[in-house]
Amino acid sequence: MNSILFKQYRFQNAMLILSLLLILFNVSAQHNNHNGNYKSCSTSFQDIKNPAKSFSVEAVNNIYIQVEGNEGMFVFQDERYPDDILTYEINSYKGEIYNKEKDIYVYSCSRPLISNPNLERIIIYVNSDGSMNLMIEDESSTQVFFDLVKQ
Repeated sequence: MNSILFKQYRFQNAMLILSLLLILFNVSAQHNNHNGNYKSCSTSFQDIKNPAKSFSVEAVNNIYIQVEGNEGMFVFQDERYPDDILTYEINSYKGEIYNKEKDIYVYSCSRPLISNPNLERIIIYVNSDGSMNLMIEDESSTQVFFDLVKQ
């Protein structure tokens, strides 16, 4: 009788460990599955220090996402200004938040081509309907790119 209970106990523990490993693998793979080229046709900018500079505009923005663990980059290009390309290097992956309405992935980033780059956050929002938004945030402003479409 004890050997049967012991075998059941070992089996339950093995299944629990396997389940936890699958969950961990799924969570770690989640923030890497957004790699690729995207288009957004709508953006809004909010200047926290000077609200008069805030705006919303319908404009095509090309967005490239390449994330591998704690490294990678985000590249942005507004098609109205093809020579102005903004590049953000990932300094670290801060984590994710899951709820019924959306999954949120947070990255600490900086712009490597600037002499004194600020630390900024790039936040990816994946809504329950599968749509995706992306926000760039620093201490003085936010910019959201809405309804990213993978190319």
